[in-house]
Amino acid sequence: MTAHRALRIGTRGSALARAQSGTIASLLGEAGIATELVVVSTRGDRSNAPIEQIGGAGVFVSGVRDALIAGRCDVAVHSLKDLPVAQPPGIIVAAISARVDPRDALCARDGLPLSRLPADARVGTGSARRRLHLLSRRPDLRVEPLRGNVDSRLQKVADGELDAVVLAVAGLARLGRIDAITDIFDPVDAPYAPGQGALAIECRANDAASIAALARLDDATSRLETTAERAVLERLDAGCTAALGAWARAHNDRVTVHATLWREADAPLRATATAPSAAAAGGLVAGALLAQGAGTCDGIGAQSPPPPAPPNPEAPAGGGRGPGRAVVDAPLVAAPIPSDGSDRWSQAVRAAGAIPVPIRLLRTDYQAHATAVAELVADLALGKFDQLFLTSARTIEALQRTGADLRDAQRQGGFAVEVIGSATAAAATRAGFEVTRTLSGAAGLWEADGTLRDSALDAWQLRPSSRIAIPASARTAGAIAAALEKRGHRVRRITAYQVVLSETSCIAADEVSLQQLNKPPDAVVLTSPSSARSWERLHPLSRSVPVVALGPVTARAVCELGMPLAATAVSPDAIGLAAALNQILPPLSKE
Repeated sequence: MTAHRALRIGTRGSALARAQSGTIASLLGEAGIATELVVVSTRGDRSNAPIEQIGGAGVFVSGVRDALIAGRCDVAVHSLKDLPVAQPPGIIVAAISARVDPRDALCARDGLPLSRLPADARVGTGSARRRLHLLSRRPDLRVEPLRGNVDSRLQKVADGELDAVVLAVAGLARLGRIDAITDIFDPVDAPYAPGQGALAIECRANDAASIAALARLDDATSRLETTAERAVLERLDAGCTAALGAWARAHNDRVTVHATLWREADAPLRATATAPSAAAAGGLVAGALLAQGAGTCDGIGAQSPPPPAPPNPEAPAGGGRGPGRAVVDAPLVAAPIPSDGSDRWSQAVRAAGAIPVPIRLLRTDYQAHATAVAELVADLALGKFDQLFLTSARTIEALQRTGADLRDAQRQGGFAVEVIGSATAAAATRAGFEVTRTLSGAAGLWEADGTLRDSALDAWQLRPSSRIAIPASARTAGAIAAALEKRGHRVRRITAYQVVLSETSCIAADEVSLQQLNKPPDAVVLTSPSSARSWERLHPLSRSVPVVALGPVTARAVCELGMPLAATAVSPDAIGLAAALNQILPPLSKE
């Protein structure tokens, strides 16, 4: 995307797809970003054959992705439930929108709920999951296959061809057809399709302008919960014929996933798990389903994991890809799970053509500083500061944990909000702040010794003797405050949270990741000095694994710890990380 033209949004031509893309265009328009819709015809739109006969739900995605790769559009909007789990090289999911009601709904004649439909009532759905759920509750129904858009399906009920259809609440809401709903299914009994209700917005991995524009649309909770649901799909290798439903909820730094796998002639399989990360929770649920026999069900490609192979004495000591490790088509890169539980670093690893191995190196303690943060928010609302500096999403999480209305606090206090990094800016916007200025490319703000560069101070264009509040980690707040104080500003630094090294070994996403970590990965991504210290302490072979550091401060810590620094990302985001990985992975992947 260039500065002189609109952001081109690729979309399918259906009314629902246009409504979804129109929603994204409106949100971008509120931020002053001009857009235009580029309608793309897909194979799924052109065929009336059953989905499983023409390639699964991915047929609704591939055409729009092809247009994105070819440069005919800048971003692509998809229903997340239609998006294949495997992410193609060169494309990233830059944002997942705030989720609309993800449940399934019955739309029946005469306002009838499911319980009051007459025997032999004809109910239309193209989903195996919905069909088996209906028959489990009402075996006397006639469930008939159905294709077509939302309006055509509803019209079949109005014309008397069907007595009811099952549709997603989200799609009905986006088309203004909530009035057609006569019953809504509880996800406890009828889990919905993984990712249902959320929109995935993709762009090219090397398009920094589009990534920055879309960052403001990313909803952290929706991304976390849908990532957990889709992790079940990925671990099970579930195809479009699998009658699988999953729903996740994030609470108190943990994610809980519930899943149901319906079977034609037997009772459904069910599993629930809670874990610190989305990938781990989804992987645990999938593992539990496989243990119950999910591998024999239609549409499930995974089988129960085989026992680990005995050690190979010929395995290379350096951990390279040789006879001693699993045969894979791409390098393995260990990537930390961010504090918000998202998978942005794993996405960057995939964009570079490698296989991510998620690990948790740190945890964040907010409670120890909660009182000081609450006092700061109160003083901000009273107008005691001219500027609020925000340096990370963790800081914004600390402010939100006070329960205060941050939008109202800024309106009352009249302070400007200065932000470092596009991801922080997106989190600040979601929290209700009106961001005054964003300095992107945070790696370029710091000298190698951890001090702030003069160019960064100049960019903020602060009035003399400004009253500035800096809630952050102890290290970051101190470094910025020291530089500002030297210029005569009145600074109040507040430790908003504390990053604590993991007390246990690295937490991997699933059994496969745990096995992968038995030998050194081809590289590891380290995002901060704290993560470097944790990796050095937790992994016994850390000094033999090439490190990609996010920024010069982390790079310096890596070198001080005696670990091999292979590359440094020039910007602390997916683009910077993918670019740094591309510097080192091609030679590593050669046999």
